[in-house]
Amino acid sequence: MMRRPYVLGLSLFVAACAMAPVPVQTMSAKAVNAISDARIPAMRVGQFELSKTLPGKRDRSLAVRAATIRPEGGSFSHYLAETVKAQLAAAGRLDERSDTIVSGEIVGSDVGSAIGADSGHGLLAVEFAVHRGDTQLFKKTITVEGKWNSSFIGGVAIPAAEHGYMALYPEIVAKLFFDEDLRRVLKR
Repeated sequence: MMRRPYVLGLSLFVAACAMAPVPVQTMSAKAVNAISDARIPAMRVGQFELSKTLPGKRDRSLAVRAATIRPEGGSFSHYLAETVKAQLAAAGRLDERSDTIVSGEIVGSDVGSAIGADSGHGLLAVEFAVHRGDTQLFKKTITVEGKWNSSFIGGVAIPAAEHGYMALYPEIVAKLFFDEDLRRVLKR
């Protein structure tokens, strides 16, 4: 009788630790609307990287309790580039030959899953740049944060943290394209 809860608990723990890489979200309605509403011109996606001020391992994985969050493609900077690309493509604004290029550097990245209501948290900060040819049109650090409920049970809390943190990627893309300064320079 005592074995069943132990095995169930151990199974949940092992399942939470062995999480597969998170695939790129193909479309976020909020991000696509931001791109479409602003009449963003077609652009291509340039270089995305992790800031040299952050430990390099933060680009490959983030620890949440006894598990790690890993992005598809091997790095969060690659994941961010693919997220931007997916949103531009969904809005019909991705053009690999465009001379307008969006790039970025992840300058802040954090996730946590303390126990309790709204105690799970995530943060993503990116310094975005947009160039047209050799001219820099825009450079700004954009930050998004998220909160979610975090369970005592790791098998519930860890996937919630993964979902909450990874949801910040399309959120930051939407915030970038809703930015009035970016919209103003792209209209010129």
